[in-house]
Parts: sequence; structure tokens; C-alpha cells
Amino acid sequence: MQTTARAALAAAMIAAAASFATGEAAAQQPVPQPAQQPAAEPCNALCQLVRGIGGDRNPPGARQAAAPPQATGQPPLALETAKPKHLRRAAGHAPHRNAGTSVNDLATSAVRDAPAAARNLPEDGAAPQAAEATPAKAPAPPAKAGPARLGVLMGPDEALEPILADLGAALGPKVKVEPVRGKAAPLKDLLSLPSVDMAVVSSPMLAEAGTAAAKLVYVAKLFGEELHVVAGSEVRTLEDLAGKAVYLGAPGGDSELVARAALAQRGVAVTPAGGTLAEALVGLREGRIAAVMLLAPKPFAPIAELGGGGGLHLVPVSYAALGENYDPASFSSADYPGLVRDGERVETAAVDAVLIAPWWRESSPRQQELTTASRALMERFPELLKEGRHPKWKETNLAAVVDGKRRLKAADQWVQSQIKRRRAASAAQ
Repeated sequence: MQTTARAALAAAMIAAAASFATGEAAAQQPVPQPAQQPAAEPCNALCQLVRGIGGDRNPPGARQAAAPPQATGQPPLALETAKPKHLRRAAGHAPHRNAGTSVNDLATSAVRDAPAAARNLPEDGAAPQAAEATPAKAPAPPAKAGPARLGVLMGPDEALEPILADLGAALGPKVKVEPVRGKAAPLKDLLSLPSVDMAVVSSPMLAEAGTAAAKLVYVAKLFGEELHVVAGSEVRTLEDLAGKAVYLGAPGGDSELVARAALAQRGVAVTPAGGTLAEALVGLREGRIAAVMLLAPKPFAPIAELGGGGGLHLVPVSYAALGENYDPASFSSADYPGLVRDGERVETAAVDAVLIAPWWRESSPRQQELTTASRALMERFPELLKEGRHPKWKETNLAAVVDGKRRLKAADQWVQSQIKRRRAASAAQ
């Protein structure tokens, strides 16, 4: 009996010792505690386990504990790649306000925050597409370019209006010629008006360009323009105009320059008549103006329409003492019926009409436009020789040189290529 009791007591003591040893070992085992756990809310390991399963995962002031590594070899849950914010929203999952930022979230933040176009992502939040998954679309064909615009300066007297009309018809549809009415000073208008690309000026005007000549190039020497002096029957020479009212053209223009030179050469002083050419022609018919002096390529319709009524006629002008920029010319009854008697010729002076343009740098868009326009003019020049065009075009020699002036590079290259071609053709014969 005593033996049995002693055995039972020994077994109880051994069990108690084992239980005590187990408790000591558990007490010495480190237990993970939440960061900055408030002292008022002690929590043992069992409490933490309960909270991790279904309790408050993020108590106030606490951080979410990292889950232990999985046995399957997968990366820790806290390092799992998170879907970009815009994808979570698209799928209907609002992001947790207090969710922690993972390493992979930081690694993809630059891509997520970049513009959708830079990431090959649609702006509406749809799923991103791999660059190689969708073949690049062929670029849309460029919009059909319209005709190149060419603004050509036209004097206020409209003497060159028929010429510019011919240019527009010949250069279309690649180049659209738009006449620009100047104020009178053609060189100033050419260099200052943004709507002007080219201008037709007289050789005396170009010779007096001064420092502005360095900013200009010529495209082609076109043809001669004649000085018209229309007066009544009482005027037979320029000397008869002394002290009388005479229309000289728009102030600062080619007509005024040439008319004054002709009068000065004869020592004649006149009273310039103002107004437009149309007003001057009316004044001439009514006798309020003694003469109209105008530089224009013959035949010029407004003058031809005067006829010979009221004794109107063309007055002769001598070119001999006017200088090197002037050439001899004449009018016949074929040019101006009624203003010139049949079988007679009226002597006058002529000057060259020169197509000029501002000088631009080769890389300038304006220079490229001039190149396009000048090449079109050279290549389409035969169109200007057809029936119905102004007869002055038949006087044009595109290879003619303006002494002391630079030719537009594109125009010069075209001329030189034509010269070489003709020489080669002649040598082959």
C-alpha cells in the first residue's frame, strides 16, 4: 500500500517537473510583439494569433505584422507584386487606405505614375498591352498639301496685273500666285511685308537699291517695260509739259522714278498730279491733266482703251541720255490703235523688268518656298508662250543675266543645267 502510494507520488512529482520545465522553456522563447504596443493593452501569443486570423489587423497605432514565409517557396506575401492602382479601381477593388507599400510597389511606381502614352497604356485604365503583342500600325498618310503660296508685289498702278494673271495660270495648281498691292516703294514693301515673296521691279529701281541690294536676289530678267507719255493735241514734246499738271505714277514707284528721269534729262519741271491711274485718265480726257506718264509693258489695256478721241496721242521720248539702264523702244499702231498713226512709230525708252526676291538662309522655310516657286516658273515657262498670254513673254530669256546682282540659287542651278544639256545635245550632233 505504501509502495503504491510512493509510486503514485513519484509519478506526480515527475509530471510536475516536466510541466515546470516546459513552462520555463516557453517563457524563454521570444514572442513577436506588435511595434509600439500600448502598455494598456497587453497581448500574449494566443491574443496575437486570434487577431491575425479574424480580429482587428490594424489597431490604432500598430503596423501590420509580416506574415511568416510560406513553405512552398513562394515570396513573402508582403513582397507580392501589387496590381497598379488604376487596375485595382478598374476591377472594382478600392485600395486599402492603410495598406503598406511593398518592394515591388516601389519598383513599379515610376511606371505607374508615368503618362499612359509612355507606358503603352490606354488612358481609360484598361489593362496594359505588351509592346510586341500588337504590331505597329502604319502611319496615317499625310494630309494632301495644298498649293504653295507665292505673294508677288503689284504696284498701285496695276501695270503688271496681266503679267501676274499669266503667272498664276501657268504655275497652277502647284503654286498659287497671289498679287499683293504695294504702297508704292516696291523694295521696302518686298523686305517688310510678310505676305510678299517676290516683286517685279525696274532695272533703274534695282540699280538704286543701295545697301538693300545685299538682301536681294533675282530670279529672272523678264522683259522690257516702256515709258508711256499720253497727252492732248497741244503737247508734242516733253518740253511742252513744263509747268503743267502731269501724272507721274504712284510716289516712290517705278513709274515715278523713270518719268522723273526722262523729264530731268530734258530739263522739264512739272506739277505732279495726285490720285490713282484711273482718276488721272479721267482727268486727261477732261483736260484737267496735261499728260499721263506710266511705265508698263505694252500693250497696256487702260491706255489702249483711250483710243484717239480728243486728240490724245503718245509723245516721243529719247532714251539716249538716260543712262545704261535704259534701252530704245517704240510704239506702233498695232500696239495702240488711235494713239499712233498707221505706219508710224513713236520712239520711247524702255527698262528691264526683273523678278526679284529677298535673300533667305538655305534652311529657311521661306527659302524653300522660293525654291519651289522658281523651279515651277522655269519648268512651266513654255506655258507662258502659248496663245492668249501677254506678248511680252516672248521677249523673255531665262538665261539673261542682271549685271552685278546675285541670282537665286535654285534658278541659277536650273539655268546652268539647261546650258549643259544644250551643249551636250549640240556636241552629239
